[in-house]
Amino acid sequence: MTARVSRGQLISRGVKGGAALLLAGSCAGSLVDSAVAADTVPDSDLAYARLLVGAELLGLDFYTRAIASTRLRGGVLGSLKRARLNARAHYDKMSEVLSGAGQTPAVASDFDFSYPKGAFASKPSIAKLGVRLEAAFMRPRTHSTCSRASED
Repeated sequence: MTARVSRGQLISRGVKGGAALLLAGSCAGSLVDSAVAADTVPDSDLAYARLLVGAELLGLDFYTRAIASTRLRGGVLGSLKRARLNARAHYDKMSEVLSGAGQTPAVASDFDFSYPKGAFASKPSIAKLGVRLEAAFMRPRTHSTCSRASED
């Protein structure tokens, strides 16, 4: 039986795991080395956190380019700015989880994001790409789905 996990549930789990790491680190002080702290969060959760960091960086890049395109105004522009703030907050939380586990989170300069030609040329093209990206970000994933995909 496989359980589906939404992006929100994964972020919530990651934040809770990160809080546990921070609490364990503050209580144990120098007695707890990074290897013990990394054992607190299962490897599978850390793998999801790394994927989420990449997804949030892609979201940040998309929202920044869409805003900079000057093709959007009013409420749509405001929504994109809020979405960018949310993506930044999600990125920061997942980065905290990874850092707390002794891992270095990815940063924007680790990626070279590219988009289809004309993706930011008009309001409809930006909206089309935004909807596709959000659908990909929000699609539930399972361990077995990821395992099967890597075996194909």
